[in-house]
Amino acid sequence: MHDGLPFVVRDYQREAAEVFYAGGDVRGGSGVIVLPCGAGKTVVGLAAMALLQRSTLVLTTSITRRQAMASRAAGQNRFDRRSNRGITRGRARTSEPVTLATYQILTHRADKKDEFPHFKIFDSRDWGLIIL
Repeated sequence: MHDGLPFVVRDYQREAAEVFYAGGDVRGGSGVIVLPCGAGKTVVGLAAMALLQRSTLVLTTSITRRQAMASRAAGQNRFDRRSNRGITRGRARTSEPVTLATYQILTHRADKKDEFPHFKIFDSRDWGLIIL
């Protein structure tokens, strides 16, 4: 959650995002960032979003994590435009340049025999980055 402190990307977080980005080279922009608990993987994700400047889909484990990510994203001036931040909820299904959703919403279906209606989010735009 936003705690009122200035948003700062630490050197190792910036370095992780830059290694991931690889200067925009074709070998960059995919992979796994591994850091210990509390080391700021969310911040690395935000830094990667800033470097890539592409539509981003963020899938989180819980609504609390989604709200924390949205709060951090809102703290960044470049992500502070409400029209550019979508939050996918149970009924409000939007696809914006930065869209956040939970795994539960993504995998929800009324019956086990039904298709997964929310999987269409993957085809709703050209996602330049998907953060899990």
